[in-house]
Amino acid sequence: LTALSASRAQVLACQRDRLRQVLAHAQARSAFWRARLAAAGVTPEHADVEDLQRLPVLTKGEVLAHWDELSAVPGMTRAAAEAHLAALRDGRPDAGTAWTSPATGEQVMFFATGGSSGCRGLFAWDWDHLANSGLAHF
Repeated sequence: LTALSASRAQVLACQRDRLRQVLAHAQARSAFWRARLAAAGVTPEHADVEDLQRLPVLTKGEVLAHWDELSAVPGMTRAAAEAHLAALRDGRPDAGTAWTSPATGEQVMFFATGGSSGCRGLFAWDWDHLANSGLAHF
């Protein structure tokens, strides 16, 4: 599907299919999203864009309080992220640039805020997300 030649129906179908893929991934790999989707009655295999209205807005407080449950990468916990960032800060050569999940081999990069609001924000991006986000700025 090329965006410039696609019909409106094709674009909407592509959006719906991609949404279903993202929701299925979240449901399968994140305890937080599994519970939130179930509570809202949203099933990935039947979801449509309109179903997103049934999901409550994810707040910063929820992200900070439920970081481990939000993670969709096995073994990626707040403690693992903090330990990896500390190793990078300390210049440990074994840290590498990316953290690797011992369960799946998936690699992510961690980024953190300074914590001036009281709790430091931690963010994890995989290589595809970094590449796609970077390309979006050019």
